[in-house]
Amino acid sequence: MSIQNKIQKGGITPFLCLERVIILKRIKKIMISLIAWTVINVLFVTVYAAPFEMQNAIKPNIQMYSSSSNIVDTGKCGEDLIWTLYEDGLLSITGTGDMYDYTLNSKPWENYKNNITTLVLDEGITSIGDYAFFDCNKITGNLTIPDSVTSIGSCAFAYCSGFTGSLTIPDGVTSIGSGAFKACSGFTGSLTISDSVTSIEGSAFYDCSGFTGSLTISDGVTSIGDYVFANCSSFTGSLTIPDSVTSIGYRAFQRCSGLTGSLTIPNGVTSIGDGAFFGCSGFTGSLTIPNGVTSIERSAFLGCSGLTGTLTIPDSVTSIGDSTFFGCSGLTGSLTIPNGVTSIGDSAFAHCSGLTGSLTIPNGVTSIGDDAFRNCKGFTGRLVIPQNVKTIGEEAFMHCINLQDNIIIPENVVFIGKNAFFNCKGITDVNIAKKKDSISGSPWGLITNNQAVIHWANPSDTAYKINIISPGDVEYNAAGKTTPDVVITDTER
Repeated sequence: MSIQNKIQKGGITPFLCLERVIILKRIKKIMISLIAWTVINVLFVTVYAAPFEMQNAIKPNIQMYSSSSNIVDTGKCGEDLIWTLYEDGLLSITGTGDMYDYTLNSKPWENYKNNITTLVLDEGITSIGDYAFFDCNKITGNLTIPDSVTSIGSCAFAYCSGFTGSLTIPDGVTSIGSGAFKACSGFTGSLTISDSVTSIEGSAFYDCSGFTGSLTISDGVTSIGDYVFANCSSFTGSLTIPDSVTSIGYRAFQRCSGLTGSLTIPNGVTSIGDGAFFGCSGFTGSLTIPNGVTSIERSAFLGCSGLTGTLTIPDSVTSIGDSTFFGCSGLTGSLTIPNGVTSIGDSAFAHCSGLTGSLTIPNGVTSIGDDAFRNCKGFTGRLVIPQNVKTIGEEAFMHCINLQDNIIIPENVVFIGKNAFFNCKGITDVNIAKKKDSISGSPWGLITNNQAVIHWANPSDTAYKINIISPGDVEYNAAGKTTPDVVITDTER
């Protein structure tokens, strides 16, 4: 039945029907208004509110870090990391994950680096990229590295000389890149390398001369790279190198002159790099080199004048480099060079004036370098040159004034350098198992004491005693020259 029929029959009054139609129209209008309002809000949030929210996200707790919220520039420095520079000099890195690696001048805030005075790194950052803050030397105050960081890239903070206070490496860090804190000379206090770190790469703390207090290297470290702590001259206290370390790089502790106490090289180390402890004059007490070491490279302990006690070079060593123990004047006792050594470098033991007793050079040595034992005044007794030696360098034994008796120069020797035995006052005879002119340059400094006599073997293999007349002029029985004084018997040789 239609509404009209119902009205005609009196079922619905006309006024009631009209009222319901009006109500339905009002409800429809209200619903349309609500839908429109919702759409407007969505559009507003998308177009206007989102940027404000993002801006808030990239500057958390702005009042905590900065006195001004005006942004100079902003951008990405990782897949999920945002950098923001504020007018007051604050550089803030926020977000999570790894930072991008950069080259020398490619970081996005490079053009602003002279305006950056404060650095805030947000918790959630997992790595600090290569060269990220290189030469940002206007940044001052403490550096706080978030606990979330696991790696610090090469030269990440190099030349940030304005940092002050202590430096804390978080426990989660496993690697410290080459030059990471190079020339950060403002850091003070002690330095502790956390247990999680396994490698410290070259020059990581080079020239951090402001560090005072102790240096603690954790048990997890297996290698100490070249120049890692070079010129960190203000470290104090003893140095403990953990047993986990297997290699010590080139000049790793060069001029760490404030370190004191004994020096023990761990058993796992097989090589000690060139200049590894060069100029560490503060060490006192003994030096322990483990049996596993096969090479001690040049200048490894040069100038470690405070080391004392007997020097024991392990049998595993096969070469001793130039200037290895140069100027280690505090070492005492006899010196025994292991049988496996085949060469003794230039100035290897020069100015080790505290060494006393006999000097034993093993049969395997084929060359003795220039100045190798220069000014080792404490050596006494007879010097024996092994049969396999072919060359004796210039001034090799110069000023070894307490060496005594005669020296035998083996037949294999083909060269003796100028002044090799200069001022060796205790040497009375030099017995040479070769004919005259086979070795040039005699009398190799022996003329200075007016006592030594050189004994040559003539072509018939009969040795003769020859008197030194003047520098470079020696009597010998060959080519019609002067008659020898005395024929030397086999027992005299």
